[in-house]
Amino acid sequence: MDGYKRNYIVINRQRLLSILCFVAVGAIIGLTRYSESKIYVKVTNTTDFTLNPELYSLQLIRVRDFLNIRLECDGPPRSDKVMSFTIFGDSTKQDTKDRFFEPLKLTLSSVGNLYPGWEVRIYYHPNIQHVVAGLSNVRLCNVMALPFAGTDLPASHIDLSWINPRVWRFLPLLDDYVSVFLSRDSDSIILKREVSAVEEWLNFNRSFHVMRDHPQHGAAILAGMWGARLDKRRKEIREAAVDMVLSSQDDLKSTDQRQLEYRIWPIAKSDSVVHDSYFCKNHRLRSRDITLPFPTRRENYTFVGNVVNMSEYLFEECPEECRPVEHKEWYFC
Repeated sequence: MDGYKRNYIVINRQRLLSILCFVAVGAIIGLTRYSESKIYVKVTNTTDFTLNPELYSLQLIRVRDFLNIRLECDGPPRSDKVMSFTIFGDSTKQDTKDRFFEPLKLTLSSVGNLYPGWEVRIYYHPNIQHVVAGLSNVRLCNVMALPFAGTDLPASHIDLSWINPRVWRFLPLLDDYVSVFLSRDSDSIILKREVSAVEEWLNFNRSFHVMRDHPQHGAAILAGMWGARLDKRRKEIREAAVDMVLSSQDDLKSTDQRQLEYRIWPIAKSDSVVHDSYFCKNHRLRSRDITLPFPTRRENYTFVGNVVNMSEYLFEECPEECRPVEHKEWYFC
């Protein structure tokens, strides 16, 4: 009987090894086929940022080559620390102006003081050129003509307007000049509370930063409340970013959140600092590395990610386990 069990175990181990080898080979073949697959992209040699289709040529490019693209904004950044925004929508509609365009001006007015030395980028489509033209102290990144290098394509600029506009703000992940990247919402207030959290993250020398500061912040990564250090894991982050770009060919409101959950969170959760006021013990959301309360006390019942024009206030107490150990009396964290 013992001999039978031993033979049974040996046979099953052999079967398991065979299955694992088969899966591994299949994965390698799949990745190879994926990297050798091709997509069409529009490229141009002009810096005349107009919508004239005659300026562009359609080129077939391998995914493998896309992984090597060094994507810029309008030249090398003024700083290797970049805060990135997306702005899009129908500029003729008053509610769009009130909801997104006007709040962005207020948001930008505070960035210089709260994030000195950082470069601010705004990714936009030229059909709203008149909206962004008056903005100061920012880099304007036209998604129809982004400078690139690293491939043998006969062009100098690439059109990425075909991807979901909510994902445009993640494009600094493909810029080799950038070492620290923050993604923010164009309509959200920049608080000192946020800045303190970012500074604490950078002191930990972890690759990713995630913030959740409201009971409704139940996503793995909120699209306007995260950041990444690219100097440690640039290749891996670049691959995830390319996956996001190539699989975001839609206009769904949830695309940016979905992409972050499936492309970034798997590589971030074991190399991240998460500042969390409400979900610090949630197994699905907590970092496998470092989860912390915000380093400063909440002021005036506001929260990180609050919308400029909505003036929402937060009156729900934080769970005691999500408060600082030395400040359990901070009922609202």
